[in-house]
Amino acid sequence: MVVAYMMEKLGKKKILMIVPNVNLVLQATGDFDQYNKSRVPLKTQQIYAGAKIRKSSNLVIGTYQSLVKKDEEYFSQFDAVFVDETHKAKANSIQKIMDKCWHCDFRFGLSGTIPKKGTVNRLSLMSAMGPLVTQVKASQLQQQGFIALCKVIQLHMDYATLAQKESFAFLSKNPQDRQKLFSLEQNFINQSEKRLDFVCQVIKKSTSNSLVLFHKIAYGEKIYKKLRQITDKKVYYVDGSVSVDIREEFKSRMEKNDDVIIVASYGTFSTGISIKNIHNIFFTESFKSEVIIRQSIGRGLRMHESKDVVKIYDFIDDFRYKDDDHDWINYVYRHGIARRTIYKEEKFPFDVQDIRF
Repeated sequence: MVVAYMMEKLGKKKILMIVPNVNLVLQATGDFDQYNKSRVPLKTQQIYAGAKIRKSSNLVIGTYQSLVKKDEEYFSQFDAVFVDETHKAKANSIQKIMDKCWHCDFRFGLSGTIPKKGTVNRLSLMSAMGPLVTQVKASQLQQQGFIALCKVIQLHMDYATLAQKESFAFLSKNPQDRQKLFSLEQNFINQSEKRLDFVCQVIKKSTSNSLVLFHKIAYGEKIYKKLRQITDKKVYYVDGSVSVDIREEFKSRMEKNDDVIIVASYGTFSTGISIKNIHNIFFTESFKSEVIIRQSIGRGLRMHESKDVVKIYDFIDDFRYKDDDHDWINYVYRHGIARRTIYKEEKFPFDVQDIRF
């Protein structure tokens, strides 16, 4: 709508759209084709490593990684510029591109996760894009029926032995050990076969399509291999090394079927990816980043005729330990508490289930 308005009403001849990755270049191109339906005479040029160059275009969609390599003269052709997933505009590359677009009288951005007031990221964003014009909460869109409802289930997993919990608590007393403690927690979590089996069994029991998000590639590969062994569903794996064409094929298969599991890294599938036919999202590794959590939940909020509610499964490792000398709350459990704050702010209903195994 905005691009059409700028071209038809404001007479803009050529518009630049900046996105954070190749997936979103392809997705945006497809979205313009789908929603435009010849309403506006759009000729789209994609800019990313390996993209074919067309002779003429009036809408250029490119990754900031490729666009930042262009000289200032290249950007003189544009009348307007806008940034999708603009919360990433704090990146140095986008700032450089925006500086080269100094002559554009229309510069704006769109995001589902604007940084909080008073933060450096918020100020950096405003310096490139201008002030926040309007903000629409997810809960408001849910009430109006534009996006799906969601239900969060936090699974508190208590599986470490008493001696293991005591060891973590003991290390927390020493400042030097405390710096390494989060990494030790992560390693302990990622090496636990009991945990891996439980997580995969929960994923297996889910109905319809599922997106399984991980952080560390080694753990993502473990989940993928385990799921391939225990379920008849179609299981696909995506990390940064998987080509864009293959990722698009996996997305297409999930849209067309109801028995697909995509095991993907947060980096590849947590931001901007549009798959309407997602019914379950699993957070298999801990994060407290507000942007990552909100963006990840957003993957499941798109409407689809087969769903009213998307279920978010949030796995939390509970290594808390208390005695006369210690009152220890482990880092990953604290991350879970931080995520609950985000769910409350967004008015997402959530349940907490305590599970010991």
